[in-house]
Amino acid sequence: TNRGLCSGIFWGIFQCSILPGNIASYFILKNSGSRAKDLPMIVGWDTVNSPLFFILTVSCVAGALLFLTLRAPDDSTGSKGFEHLVPPDGCKSVAGTFRLLFTKRMLMFTPLMFYTGLGMTYWAGWFTRQILDTRYIGVCMCGFGIAEAIGGLVLGRLSDRLGRTSVVMFGFFAQATAMYLSWLANERMLGGGDMLFFYIAAPILGLADCAFQTQLMAALASDYTTLSADAFAIFKLLQSLGAALGFGITGLFGGDTASRTGFLEELIILGGLLVLGIFFYLLMLRVPKEPVRLASRRESRR
Repeated sequence: TNRGLCSGIFWGIFQCSILPGNIASYFILKNSGSRAKDLPMIVGWDTVNSPLFFILTVSCVAGALLFLTLRAPDDSTGSKGFEHLVPPDGCKSVAGTFRLLFTKRMLMFTPLMFYTGLGMTYWAGWFTRQILDTRYIGVCMCGFGIAEAIGGLVLGRLSDRLGRTSVVMFGFFAQATAMYLSWLANERMLGGGDMLFFYIAAPILGLADCAFQTQLMAALASDYTTLSADAFAIFKLLQSLGAALGFGITGLFGGDTASRTGFLEELIILGGLLVLGIFFYLLMLRVPKEPVRLASRRESRR
């Protein structure tokens, strides 16, 4: 009954990492020009990119070390009804996951899953590269991160009360609005204007993204209770393929900053896949749930 809220809490906490990273990037990019004149030149050191990558590397190593300190759950109490999964054979496990992928209901999920990866490319690459003054990319994306964190909590609770479809449709209209505002922001900046529409579009993008992410996670957890690992593996696979394709084709629409025509083409591709994803999601609601048995998942009691 509260899967939406749980998904929203997880997503909100997860996306909080956007805030410190973008705050740090703002100060690094803002002061890079003045510091470059005062600091001695170091071979291989870039005053903008090197500090960012240094911070990211240290954070990654620290996180990995903290992860290693986690202990396995203590099941020595022997609680009644505690079930243990027998580790499946690797090849059979992969085959079972792909068998789940090609079920009718899961195939209906795939366009929207793929779109979330392409949407990641949009807000992380296509959207931000249109901001000509790089000093304010961090500030703009802080608004995105705040909307992701708060939106995850609010939309997660709303989905439990109003249903997942209502939140998904909200995400659809929010994404469409954000893309239109992005086009206006790009026109305004290329014409010598300010960043007002970028600041407005970024939080709306965050709300749209968290609407799709949280509701897909809640839907998979609800529909595939006993096969959640397989379902989420499919989700991340398709999402990663969408992101890889999006970043791969970025160069086709221009260099560091896309032209008016190139940016419009990007928005058309993104909008078309968004409509396709929503169409199949709504179609999926009419498909009855089908039992899926994977031979690789065997359960036994200790």
